[in-house]
Amino acid sequence: MSQVFNLRSLRPVNDWLARFEDTCRSRKIRLTAQRRAVFEALAADPGHPTVEEIYLRLKKNWPSLPLPTVYRIVEDLINLGLIRRVASENGPLRLDANMEPHQHLVCRVCGWMKDWRDPLWAQTPLPSLLSGGFMAEEYDVRVSGLCRSCADRKPKVKKIGSY
Repeated sequence: MSQVFNLRSLRPVNDWLARFEDTCRSRKIRLTAQRRAVFEALAADPGHPTVEEIYLRLKKNWPSLPLPTVYRIVEDLINLGLIRRVASENGPLRLDANMEPHQHLVCRVCGWMKDWRDPLWAQTPLPSLLSGGFMAEEYDVRVSGLCRSCADRKPKVKKIGSY
């Protein structure tokens, strides 16, 4: 389901953009105008947009930008560790420019997604899972439920046996 575009406050977007540009420079990654525009469109949208949603936003100012190019840029940015995929239950690939430790609240009905930060989770060390030599590097916590809109639309079920 399509997210309603909602701008994130400028402070984190500018911080993430500066870090993105610094990382590209330090790794000798070409910082093209298209790559920067894709990152900026993603960073500005707190709804964890899909590739298609990023493409539609950019199409207004970049009418000649093809969708496959946006897909290629997104894949490159994921592989470089500059953005990440976000787990969604049964929807399309969702993206996140926020690389700081955080969790996600996800509506299982409409797909609404929001960053959520709990200091307790941020301080939890990753376990060393010695079985089979597996070493955890990161974890992704996703809390599924109903957003306010979907919860309000859901018919109320009367509990049997309650008085």
